[in-house]
Amino acid sequence: MGHKHKYESYYHPALTPEARELGIKAVELRRCKACEAEMTFVLTDGEWFPLFEYTEPDEQDILMA
Repeated sequence: MGHKHKYESYYHPALTPEARELGIKAVELRRCKACEAEMTFVLTDGEWFPLFEYTEPDEQDILMA
């Protein structure tokens, strides 16, 4: 069973013109304090969202692989 990630920001890359056109205001790379997992977050409409939704693999995922 996994844990709930507690991310801390460690890097703020510069935005490209294409990202700005998509409505992205800022980007942060964050790392979990407990397990070192990394996730990219984007700021749009005043809210931070993970760029990817990571889910722990379960038994069905393993059977389908």
